[in-house]
Amino acid sequence: MTVQCDENDVVSENALQFLPVAELEGGGQSKELSFVRSPAGEHLLYKKYLQDALTAESERRLCALARWRRMLPVDDRVELDSRTAWVRQVVRSRDTVTGVLIQPAGSAFWMKDLGGNPVPLASYELVTQPDEAMERDSDYFDIPQTLARLGHLLETLSFLHARGVAVGDLTLANVLVSKLAAGPETFLVDCDAVLLDGNWTLERAEADLMRPSTGPWPGALDRRTDLYKFGLMVGACLEKDGARMAVPPGIAGYMAADHMVMLRQFVDVDAPTPSINYVRSVARMWRRCVGADGGEYLWTPDDLQKQVWSGQRSIAGGRSAVESPLAAVREPAPIHLDARQVRRAASESTRSAVSPPTHARPRSTAPQQQQRADLPHGLSTTAAALLFLTLVVAAIIAFVVFQK
Repeated sequence: MTVQCDENDVVSENALQFLPVAELEGGGQSKELSFVRSPAGEHLLYKKYLQDALTAESERRLCALARWRRMLPVDDRVELDSRTAWVRQVVRSRDTVTGVLIQPAGSAFWMKDLGGNPVPLASYELVTQPDEAMERDSDYFDIPQTLARLGHLLETLSFLHARGVAVGDLTLANVLVSKLAAGPETFLVDCDAVLLDGNWTLERAEADLMRPSTGPWPGALDRRTDLYKFGLMVGACLEKDGARMAVPPGIAGYMAADHMVMLRQFVDVDAPTPSINYVRSVARMWRRCVGADGGEYLWTPDDLQKQVWSGQRSIAGGRSAVESPLAAVREPAPIHLDARQVRRAASESTRSAVSPPTHARPRSTAPQQQQRADLPHGLSTTAAALLFLTLVVAAIIAFVVFQK
């Protein structure tokens, strides 16, 4: 797909209003992230690139991502924005691409760092053991809460895969998870590095930990490789061991037997890939491990019945009690006018619209005394006109009465 940038795809860095919020640390291909107000009035995140992250095709392909989002049906666009930090516009300074505007994560996806500052809540938290979480005063996610969030992520992958998009560099660091106080959701970041129609947008970046140490590996990343990496993430999160990227047999007791077969297919590059519809159905079942009432369940391995979770329960930590940095941004209070002020403003607007501009009026060279001397003549002319109009109206009324 060949897409050239147009005015809807690109915004000047000078047109951005930087908000009074602390910047976030960059990483990987970005050097800093700043909260800004776009020319359209949206609060977005400006991701500024390291220049060596860009390729000769990056600008065109980043524009293609922004265009792809705009062309989605409205419902799909809303869903994409709720699940991913997708590219909104490409940012230029003069003629050079400096970064992109992306969708920021909502307040559900933030926690405090050790200094009390809000930071994104990465899915590394899903591999934390209970004692470690208590020591750090962070949330501990039990097995049902973990599965419900992984189910949400699997839905997001299915949404993208069904539309020809591969994540490519899928890792625990590139997925945010919602805190326990919120519903079980995820938020995919670094979406400016996805593969649209098989093409890398930025320089290729892929974590070695998420690839097999031996055996074949596709040269072009796609849905197959995304699901492989997802399978490894499931194993690490359910085992609560971030160093063990595998699908261990011990996690079979946490899910239906067919779901375990699916995971084993994911991590076998040579195995057939399950259909998108089947994967989506499993994702929905995992999401139901946490009920609308907050109840926690697992699907039994043999008969697909839900059973109440009886193991270690989740622990809410104090560091999750924080909002998005954008919550501190206060917009100017709207100006409210009463009816009288509205009428007065409309009247003044009308007068200014019908009156010729001041500079277009010829300036009189007569002295002020002459102008004042002209006033009686002007007044007498107006009075004569009003008298004539009165006589005409009286004649019409008399004619009508006479006819009756």
